[in-house]
Amino acid sequence: MKNNKVNKFRNKIYFFAIGVMSVLILTGICFTSLLDSERVSADVYTEIYTPEDLLAMEGNPAGNYILMQDIDMSGIEWRPVDFSGNFNGNGHALLNVTVTEMTDETMQTYDGNMKVYDTHFSGFFGILTNAVVSDLNLINYRSQMVSDVPCFSGSLAGYSEGSTISGCTITADIRLDAHDRMFGIGGIVGYGNGTMEGTTADVTLVCNDTDALNRDEQFLGGAYAAGYFDLNECHINIDGYVSEHGYTHNGGAAGMYILYPSGTVYEGYLTNTRVTGKISFYEDNTDRRAYCKDFIGEVMNWTYQVAGNSSDFMSDESHDYSVVLVPHTCVNPEYTTQQIEADCENYGYELYHCNLCGYEYKDNYTARKHEVELWRTIREADIENNGIVEGGCVLCGAAVRELTDKLEVETTTESEAQTTETEVMTAEEKSQNAAPDAADNAYSGDGIRDDKDFGGVTIMAVIIAAIVITAVVIIKKIRRK
Repeated sequence: MKNNKVNKFRNKIYFFAIGVMSVLILTGICFTSLLDSERVSADVYTEIYTPEDLLAMEGNPAGNYILMQDIDMSGIEWRPVDFSGNFNGNGHALLNVTVTEMTDETMQTYDGNMKVYDTHFSGFFGILTNAVVSDLNLINYRSQMVSDVPCFSGSLAGYSEGSTISGCTITADIRLDAHDRMFGIGGIVGYGNGTMEGTTADVTLVCNDTDALNRDEQFLGGAYAAGYFDLNECHINIDGYVSEHGYTHNGGAAGMYILYPSGTVYEGYLTNTRVTGKISFYEDNTDRRAYCKDFIGEVMNWTYQVAGNSSDFMSDESHDYSVVLVPHTCVNPEYTTQQIEADCENYGYELYHCNLCGYEYKDNYTARKHEVELWRTIREADIENNGIVEGGCVLCGAAVRELTDKLEVETTTESEAQTTETEVMTAEEKSQNAAPDAADNAYSGDGIRDDKDFGGVTIMAVIIAAIVITAVVIIKKIRRK
């Protein structure tokens, strides 16, 4: 009996020991996985510093990208990039983007009668497909398109299919002169569907029908021209101008809400969104049915919830069909220019004021300026790659990263080469002596600090030690029994 009790107790101890050891091992695995996932989530982004980095997205349109600094795109005629990845603006800005081209690829768009059109698109992104664009400031986007085919123009994208746009700020000036069957402008996206969250847009939109004989379908909206986007906690300020000889559909947020193709079932939402501004328009059409409302010009499907919205919007209809409607009234304006300097929180720009009619606009934006006193090297420059330095602004505390120039390649004679070799060896010796300092600034190959490696090793060592100590204690207890 005594042996049976001892055996039962010993079995309980064994099972208890196995349970404790299993829990500790699983904990270690979870900690390690967490650290690895955090490191992977940082490393999966390709860092963008220059216009060339942006252009490289065309080679991998499904990739993940993060903007590391404000980039001035002045002087670059940007061609729309079709995109299906993740673009994290990281709170930085693309300034002075100019687009004058449409996508080569077409997508199908639908009017209110469910007629189908093969349509081209224009925007910073041409076609977004299940993409995510977040925390991007697109400042002073400008586009003037002339088209004789069905087309839609937007600032962030021409077309969207199931994409998400969140936390973005957009200022844009877009003009489209067109006449073929179906066309329009969206302040953020031209046509499509998806979600917009926490996004602000201040846009000037001019849509002009260039053919009075054709009765085409025209759409204009501060967020999107037509489709079925969900909007939540957005603020849209629109200054819109529409000159149309066909059928016009205009709205402070959207020109038309339409589910497509026929038979599509979807329950969306328009919530906690504010629309301000004005749309001036005319529809020169004997079969008049012009639409212009604060949120959605024409609603084809009431399959969305509406709550918490507000507006301060004016619809201004004209019946003078002889003059194309534009933001200013002067044929030959006389502008005075004022330079507004940038600081930590605000972009710089040139303010243009017309002395004749009072019209004002902003142009030539400059990046925000930070004051950094101490820089540390993230990546050393070499003959093929720019270096990267990082510092903190002493005024606002913002983290700032900048590129340093590549090293120049120098031609040397044979005697100079020998001297250089000696200097390189000396440099290597210095580098070895400075190894402890270099370890403090250890970064992964993508320029992201890799401090978690040391932490993971430390945690695993602690867990293993705990397992060993627990096992020793349990064995001692068993032996005593």
